[in-house]
Amino acid sequence: MNHVKPPSMLELEKGEITSAGDGIRLKLLGITFEQIEPGPSPSYPAGSGATARVEAADDFGRQATLPLSYLSDPYHGERIAFFQGYRIRWVDLGATPNNPSLKVEVRKLEEGEWQDLGSSEWKLDEPVKLPGDLAVTFLAHGHKRTEVDGPPSPLLVQLRYEQSGRETVEASERLETEEGRHTWFWREYRFVLADHAYGEWMRVRAYRASEPVRLDSTP
Repeated sequence: MNHVKPPSMLELEKGEITSAGDGIRLKLLGITFEQIEPGPSPSYPAGSGATARVEAADDFGRQATLPLSYLSDPYHGERIAFFQGYRIRWVDLGATPNNPSLKVEVRKLEEGEWQDLGSSEWKLDEPVKLPGDLAVTFLAHGHKRTEVDGPPSPLLVQLRYEQSGRETVEASERLETEEGRHTWFWREYRFVLADHAYGEWMRVRAYRASEPVRLDSTP
């Protein structure tokens, strides 16, 4: 019988680093509050909301700033973000508006929570489109110099990520292929390298977290 590890409930305070376990660390950078002016029709009533910026990092030097937001009905915020296979969910605000904190739920995704998007060949400089309006472009391979008689050189993969409504990002992934580490993550996606020809192509199986990133404001 498979047992799902229960989520960690954390309260993040501005500027303080909080451990989420397994080498994952979170730091609240700030919270911005806003008032929504009513629109010209009843479909756009007055409302309010808050946006939190959370810095996530791990022991391998990977880092990302996660935007989390909460908006009053009928508006929609992004209450869920992903980092290295972990789901970070906005739960509530704590403390006071002058000194706010953010309560989040953090949980590593189980195997059954990943939607298999299939396998495809990624050719050099040719964008690969995936569900969720994501395009990934394989830009280059590289190898990190290691000491003589040291561990095998990891495979470096340079990639460009383009997703509608978000900033285009170029990033380098380090894969310890000789040690069996062929997996990397990008936001709500997981990628597994199956094969490659150096500097020419890669065969990659893609997965996407089965729970959507954007949720309504109902807890």
